[in-house]
Amino acid sequence: MSAESRWRLPLRIFVVQLALTVAVAIVWWFFGGSALGALAGGGAVTFLSLWFGLRVLGFNAVSDPEGFLRRLVRAEFFKLLMVVLFFLIAARYGSDYMAEIITGFMAALVGFWFGLWPVATNASAGSGQTDK
Repeated sequence: MSAESRWRLPLRIFVVQLALTVAVAIVWWFFGGSALGALAGGGAVTFLSLWFGLRVLGFNAVSDPEGFLRRLVRAEFFKLLMVVLFFLIAARYGSDYMAEIITGFMAALVGFWFGLWPVATNASAGSGQTDK
């Protein structure tokens, strides 16, 4: 896998998550909610997904598979720890806007799956399997 193709997937996921986060923030703003709360919730996921992707996929897994696995586990642990910390801070200081924060967070999580969709469709098309 070339270095350029390794960066393509995390950046695609970042763009989709960012777009969905902004869309949810606009909806909250339109209906009188806190757009900043939605941006904070979605921004947390978007930033952590980008950080995780660049941290893990920026490493050549073929040259050191064990090192790649270590980086993967450490990065996932750190990401989960940061999400817990984010929600603790959000509950403490932004409890009035938890609906906005959670919907922004969930929209960005959905964006992760939409960002991976082209990879899944290419993999299933290349396998030659059909649904029966």
